[in-house]
Amino acid sequence: LKDGLPAAEKCARYMVKDYSLIIKDVAEEDAGNYTIILSIRQWNLSKNLTVTLTVNVKPQIYENAVSSFPDPNLYLLSSKQVLTCTVYGIPPPKITWMWYPCRKKHFKTRHGFCSYTEGSFILKAGSNIGNRIQSITERTAVIEGKNKTASTLIVAEAKSSGIYSCVASNKVGKAERNVSFIVTDVPNGFHISLEKMPIEGENLILSCSANKFLYKDIAWILPRTVNNQTKAKRSLNKEYSITLTLTIKNVSLAHSGTYACRARNIYTGKEVLQKKDVTIRAQEAPALLRHLTDQTVNTSNSAMLECQVRGIPEPQISWFKNHEEIQQEPGIILGPGSRMLFIERVKEEDEGLYQCIATNLKGSVESAAYVTVQGTSERSNLELITLTCTCVAATLFWLLLTLFIRKLKRPYSSEMKTNHYLSIIMDPDEVPLDEQCERLPYDASKWEIARERLKLGKSLGHGAFGKVVQASAFGIKKSPTCRIVAVKMLKEGATASEYKALMTELKILIHIGHHLNIVNLLGACTKNGGPLMVIVEYCKYGNLSNYLKSKRNFFCPNKDSSLPGEQMKEKKDIEPVEGKKQRLASVTSSESFASSGFQEDKSLSDVEEDEEDAGELYKLPLTMEDLISYSFQVARGMEFLSSRKCIHRDLAARNILLSENNVVKICDFGLARDIYKNPDYVRKGDARLPLKWMAPESIFDKIYNTKSDVWSYGVLLWEIFSLGASPYPGVQIDEDFCSRLKEGTRMRAPEQATEEIYQIMLDCWRSNPNDRPRFSELVKKLGDLLQANVQQEGKDYIPLNTVFATESGFPPASDSLCNENFSVTSSSCGSTENIRYINTLKIKPPQRIKTFEELPIKETLIFNDYQADSGMVLPPEELKRFTWTGSKQKRTLFGVKGASRSKESVLSGITKPRSFCSFSCDQLSDSKQRYTYGNAVLEKMKACHSPPPDYNSVILYSQPPV
Repeated sequence: LKDGLPAAEKCARYMVKDYSLIIKDVAEEDAGNYTIILSIRQWNLSKNLTVTLTVNVKPQIYENAVSSFPDPNLYLLSSKQVLTCTVYGIPPPKITWMWYPCRKKHFKTRHGFCSYTEGSFILKAGSNIGNRIQSITERTAVIEGKNKTASTLIVAEAKSSGIYSCVASNKVGKAERNVSFIVTDVPNGFHISLEKMPIEGENLILSCSANKFLYKDIAWILPRTVNNQTKAKRSLNKEYSITLTLTIKNVSLAHSGTYACRARNIYTGKEVLQKKDVTIRAQEAPALLRHLTDQTVNTSNSAMLECQVRGIPEPQISWFKNHEEIQQEPGIILGPGSRMLFIERVKEEDEGLYQCIATNLKGSVESAAYVTVQGTSERSNLELITLTCTCVAATLFWLLLTLFIRKLKRPYSSEMKTNHYLSIIMDPDEVPLDEQCERLPYDASKWEIARERLKLGKSLGHGAFGKVVQASAFGIKKSPTCRIVAVKMLKEGATASEYKALMTELKILIHIGHHLNIVNLLGACTKNGGPLMVIVEYCKYGNLSNYLKSKRNFFCPNKDSSLPGEQMKEKKDIEPVEGKKQRLASVTSSESFASSGFQEDKSLSDVEEDEEDAGELYKLPLTMEDLISYSFQVARGMEFLSSRKCIHRDLAARNILLSENNVVKICDFGLARDIYKNPDYVRKGDARLPLKWMAPESIFDKIYNTKSDVWSYGVLLWEIFSLGASPYPGVQIDEDFCSRLKEGTRMRAPEQATEEIYQIMLDCWRSNPNDRPRFSELVKKLGDLLQANVQQEGKDYIPLNTVFATESGFPPASDSLCNENFSVTSSSCGSTENIRYINTLKIKPPQRIKTFEELPIKETLIFNDYQADSGMVLPPEELKRFTWTGSKQKRTLFGVKGASRSKESVLSGITKPRSFCSFSCDQLSDSKQRYTYGNAVLEKMKACHSPPPDYNSVILYSQPPV
């Protein structure tokens, strides 16, 4: 059966032989489903098998059914054209468009002028070969029961002549359709043009133009009345056409007749004629169609006179007043062909006799009229005086309005500051650098670096108007070698104010001077011939926030702790105590440039080697010593900046950069801060504010000073000891947040902070700015902690952040030392013998605190550790409802639990930071037990890779912390 019908009955070409079906001369209509049925009638059993026959069909192009090679099609120059090619075949053919350019010379053979021998080109969308191809698209549709594909080629602008070929091919064969594409600048390819119908005595100019790819042998056929000696011919060969111009000078009426142009079609060989009827017009003397009439016009009104004449050729018209010719001037307008005379705002002196004289080759004619002006000049003078007074009054009004606007703007000096995103109220005794920037000098002889000494490299970052790129600098500080630097510059199209902002930052960097823990200035390019570039030190490990996050899985308090795999080398990474002391001395020294964490000037090969070792710091684990060291160095840098009267305003981990040897450097303490695309900043009007890092007086009263930087430093400490977590996690940054912050709510201690570190944070977060420590005091406290940490390493010791002496009365709870899902690994944390818990520094904890854990969290909000550090900001009208109370504290009544926590519960939550090294919990005893473990217990203390938990707690203390 074929498609359900007996096959042998359907076609005589079908033959059934035994179990075979033979089809002779297979054609396309033989395609279909063939079924063979096998049956045993006595058992009433049957089975069938169906196969599908697909007949491959050679591609067919339906446009070729009209003509295998049609006569060339003409396409107007610069026009947009659409070419189509409809194809059918089985399997579906692949369609390719080809381009064959025309030769520049003609050939006698048909189509010879478009020879394939000059080369062919495969076309794609956007191709500019020959003509620009706008697009090539294919669309498949069922037409007449067949699945056909139509390919469309769109020529954006016709400029070149040639042949477009549509080639369809499949495994059976291929078909081709050629489209002659002839570009012409002559309508219809053959045309006669006449500039104007001539007048007796003028010249007759006729032009015959023909497309050069279609026609040849162009010639004029003249009327019998034209004398061959009076004509002139000129041929012009253009890019697309040939023009033959016929010129007959000083024609007469006898030159009227039919002029013909003859050309031979290159394709057909036939002659083609174009005809043009020419009628020579006889000359006529000028004649008046209407005479001028006298007019009476009032003063200040307008008057119009029209001279209506005819003649062949067109008469030339001249106007006269009292026999003096009138020329066009202000107040007197001559219309087209001088046929009209228009007088604006007639005055007494405009009265008189007006004449128009029309002249051509055959003669002249004239007409005259008298214009009388009524009224006196008093009215005109009054109007002039009124107009003058009005202009003077308007000028005075705009002058007064301009002065008033300038006076209003003058008090707002903050608007004149470069990129000053807040109107800042400063303490009277402190004058910040950004207010002195206009007077800061720039010594080009000391800081200017030639642009050819810089080789710009990859981009390190960018913002709304600026970008920072890595560069190789030659000759920094007159050294003949190369050094890797960072270059800060403006983007293309930067405004004058943005240029001024970057220049101001350059001056501030010069004024501040050099320090180990800030990003120091190396030079600048300010001269004409290129963009403004500020060259600073390059910190290859990026900002501290990202670095801490990347080290979460590789944090162990003790540097002797090992990590899985090969992340730590067995012995090379374990420094003796003396070596650590030397490194501490290097970090604390601000005078040694060699220990600054940046390379001295090197050769180019040395720089390449350093780049290969750029990830060396990432191979080492992160220890408690590192966290304290980062905190200490930032305090040192801020101590230096505050001594130079520099207020940072945006102290955060994202603005701390990490260099070699674990040296950190403060950046972005100038004015040109590119903050518009950073989610850490909350929009307030046209400004963006880092609310999570801002002190209450900065949020509510816009007061910025060194004490507000101390508050931000406390938040930075929280970031460091939470290993890069976002401050105030799980808290919506809105009006309630600002209110609670003002009333004394604080964050709880991060998991890695010791009691001493958390006490420093609380000291930085005191409500009264005067109660906060100075940066010099912070340097001393952290220096002591850092020195103690270095001295205790190398002993049988577990760091301070995980242990407490039994004398303190607060043993570590099991939930802070262990993970519930503990898995034994091949690594261990800490030493394996003689482990004791010690606490050399005892600081009294806060007396009373509340946490955000006691508050209900909105179900519609989903928070995680990677939330953007932004939120809502209080609008000005909302901020006015709050008053800053200094150190006076209010108790905040919010949350479900109103009871305060005891000292013991506080310490169990904030003074037992959890290490990322996880220990087995079943070996812990009660708080009165002495904490000494044997080797059997230590076998289970193995895991070092648990990620930091979410920090959702904040602390409210009703009294200043002790």
